[in-house]
Order: sequence, then structure tokens, then C-alpha cells
Amino acid sequence: SDLDGVHAASLALKLGIGEGEAAKLLANVRSGGSSTDELGANFLRSSARTGLAHLQEERAMFRIVTLVQRLDELLGGGIRPCQLTEVAGVPGVGKTQLGMQLSVNTAIPHALGGCGGETVYIDTEGSFSAQRTAQMAEGLISSLWQRLSACNPAERAQREAALRGLTSESILCGVHVFRCHDLAELVAVVKGLRDFAAGRSSRIRLVVVDSVAFHFRHEQLAYTRRLQMLGTVSQALLDFARVERAAAVLINQVTTRVNDATNESFIAPALGESWAHTCHTKLMLEWRQRVRMA
Repeated sequence: SDLDGVHAASLALKLGIGEGEAAKLLANVRSGGSSTDELGANFLRSSARTGLAHLQEERAMFRIVTLVQRLDELLGGGIRPCQLTEVAGVPGVGKTQLGMQLSVNTAIPHALGGCGGETVYIDTEGSFSAQRTAQMAEGLISSLWQRLSACNPAERAQREAALRGLTSESILCGVHVFRCHDLAELVAVVKGLRDFAAGRSSRIRLVVVDSVAFHFRHEQLAYTRRLQMLGTVSQALLDFARVERAAAVLINQVTTRVNDATNESFIAPALGESWAHTCHTKLMLEWRQRVRMA
């Protein structure tokens, strides 16, 4: 059937209907009660939106800030929700540090301009450091207190109240780390994100995969199987990001490629050409004369 592999959540998002209604539609079609033509008709009736509506929605969405002014400006205000953002670079350039900092920054309360959410951190390399994340949380709280001095009195009281409830312990409690030792565990985690998020009192606003390339580069897979599993991982992450209005940051390794025309080598994100078209935003970190550039 052409509906094999279609989930109620993704169908609901595409048709603009509730997930329960989408599940009933799928069950009806699969039991022979209606046709895919009827689903197509429902899609045409309910899915069209104006460009203005899209623009207003994008402007209203939160961004997860890095708190590095130039980097946030480069990203259009921060990491965007409902999208996949790739962060690539050579070892030691700060990719994991950025992923952990974003996990901390996701907890910034709404009253302080943040999204007040939690993070799922999928660690495939064993590089997540709880101690370093705790230091970042303490640094964030200190920075937010310093920024209060620039607020007017009316805003200050509200922001102080929000900040008093923010501690390094509360931030760390909102960072949920999954250590994935192989590709099977990675696939299981990304496909189970919605079930995990459904049981949380606070919304999951960020998913970090550090790194997305590790198991794909170290496990022996046939080319077609590798492409299939890459597609499964990226689509599951994108579906979750869109349904939950969350951001997804995929940390990637790099490889050396050669320009066929000039025969010159250059550094590029790993995982090949098919992956190169998967993410909406690509951030390349590199060193230039001992200065970190993006």
C-alpha cells in the first residue's frame, strides 16, 4: 500500500487535523473503508495556508539562542524550531561544547526571552560531560542576573521572580541524555521521541544528536541500507521537530573531498551527497589563525 510507513502524527501535521482523526482515517483506508483519493481531497481542503500566515508563524516562533551575539545574528536569531540544523567541523573546534550550551540555554524561562523547555541529548560518542554542562548552567545563571541591570523596573520584578527559580540543578534535570552504543539504539531513540516527550510535564524544545555520523561511519552497512537508515533517522527527527515545535541540532563529523575540476582538496561534512540536502541550516565551524569561525 502507498500508506505503508505513514504515521498518524505525520499525517495529522500534513492535513492540519488532530492526531486522533488522522489515526481514524488511516485505519479506515487500511481496512478498505475509503481510498487514498479521499485522503487527497481532505488534504486539499485543509492544508492550504497563505504566505502571510507562514511568515507570521515563523516570526512568532521562539529561537534557542547561543548567547554569542555574532553567531545568533548569523543564525537569524538563534536555532530555529521545526527544522534540522547541522553543526559540522574538525575535532576540537567546539561542536560538542555548542551542543551542551544549547541544551542549557533551552531552559531559559519565557520571562527572560527563552523557551523554558527541556532537551533530549542523544550521545553516540560518549562525549557528553555532565560536569561541563553544570559549569555552563552556572555561567548562564550568572549571565542572566547580570543582564537584569539593564531592565526597567517594571520588567525587572517579573524577571527576577523567574530567575530565582532557575538553578543549575533544575537545568540539569531538564537535560535527558541517551547514550546510544550502536545504530540500532540510535534508531530506537529517535523513533521513540514522541512517546518520551508525551510523559514530560515540560515540553521538549531541543534534540541534540552528537554525532549523527559516528555509527554510520563505524558500522559495516550496504550502501542502500545505509541510505535507508539515514533517511529513517532524519525523518523521525524532522517529524518530531515539526509536531512538537522543537529544534533539532545534528552534530556531524567532517571528511576530505577533492574538487574534480581543480583537483584541490577541501573539508566537507560527512555522510555524503544525499545527506548534504537533508538539513535546513548548515553551520560549519573551523579554525582560522587560531580563531574559531562559523
